[in-house]
Amino acid sequence: SGVTAVKIPKINVKSVASDFEYSLSEIRIENEESFIVVALYRTPDGNLNTFFKKLSELFESIARVKPKSKVTIAGDLNIDFLIDSEKKQNLCDIVTMYGYKLNFSSPTRITAESASCIDNIMTNFIPNSKFLLEPGLSDHKALAIQISPSKQETKTKSNKKSVVKRRYNKPNLERFVSALAGEDFSNQVFSNYEDFAQNFTPIFENCFPLMPVSKKIKNENFNWITNGIRVSCETKRRLFLEQRGRGCPAVTDHYRGYC
Repeated sequence: SGVTAVKIPKINVKSVASDFEYSLSEIRIENEESFIVVALYRTPDGNLNTFFKKLSELFESIARVKPKSKVTIAGDLNIDFLIDSEKKQNLCDIVTMYGYKLNFSSPTRITAESASCIDNIMTNFIPNSKFLLEPGLSDHKALAIQISPSKQETKTKSNKKSVVKRRYNKPNLERFVSALAGEDFSNQVFSNYEDFAQNFTPIFENCFPLMPVSKKIKNENFNWITNGIRVSCETKRRLFLEQRGRGCPAVTDHYRGYC
């Protein structure tokens, strides 16, 4: 697929259970710049001083080891951005100080009793777009950003891969046979292989040169997602939203029974 995820050993800020739990990878895309992606979590009662201290250490470590990389830090921070508070302001100050921005300010967690924005995505660049998705799996919405590749390529180019091959077509074979007919290998084959190879190899390379060839890359096939699966997913999502909004035990039981 041309995409790999690798660890960066030099970025070794230690996680702290409940206060600052994270996982970091560098995403490398073939023929593109790499991205650093961080998943971050702080429990509702996690120590804020530890969280802010560790977040600053992470920003500094990334800046030191990968100063030119685009960075995305996403997670459940349990700091509500819909309510003005000291902890919200402290987080905004730290994020801004290190050249990052918080991309969401609308409700990301909705229950029958409340709505809050405790999830967010921090970036050191401006995403092309950002949006919330309703997966129907949790009271948290899914946060997403879109990043365009730095090298703009046409759709045709993006679906092709350049490889090097020899062409054993009829014209090349005829040239090869004709060239061999003009050489006398009778003594070289049996007496001196090096002399034979020295004469044979240039003929072969000349008649069958390595040439760049565009090879079409097959797109991932999603035919396994049947219409029945799509309908079931949509029904499950609808039932989930109904039971979340109404807080009715009977509706909740119906949703769980469907799942």
